[in-house]
Order: sequence, then C-alpha cells, then structure tokens
Amino acid sequence: MKWTGVLLLLWAVLLLISEGNCDVCPKLKETIALFVAGDYEDYMAKVRENNSNPFIQDSLQKLKICMDRTLTQEDMQNALNIMVKLYSSPGC
Repeated sequence: MKWTGVLLLLWAVLLLISEGNCDVCPKLKETIALFVAGDYEDYMAKVRENNSNPFIQDSLQKLKICMDRTLTQEDMQNALNIMVKLYSSPGC
C-alpha cells in the first residue's frame, strides 16, 4: 500500500506543476498506466519512444522492476482507481 501513496504524491505533484489542470498529455497518462499495471516490455517501449536519455531509461527500468516485484494486484488496482478519481474530480 506504500506504493499507492507514493503514486498519489507523484500525481499531486504533477497537478501542482500543471496548476490543477487535469488535462494531462495522453502519452503521460498511458505511460503512468503502463508503469502501474502494464507489461514490462510495453512500458519500456513507451519510455524509449518518449525519452532517449539512457540514464533516465535505466532509472525507469529499475523502478518498474522494483514496482512489479513489490506491488500486489490489489495495490495496482488501487493506484489505477486513484488515477481515475483524480482525472474525474471536480477540481480538474
């Protein structure tokens, strides 16, 4: 459940950066969904498509491996549910 909290904080930071506008780039939405509950290969393909920096790719690869080993299916579903609620919240 700790990872769900981390993802919620990450999402809150993204909202602050975008000044509360939940019209997040579709590529970012897709990448976040793949990060939380997607297949490793699909996620890394999306990362490579959107970022050519090998250091960032390596860091995101390690983070995804850690997430996949740590999160339960319930944690993944909770994180996705939080994303859906944030996208549809009145503040957006």
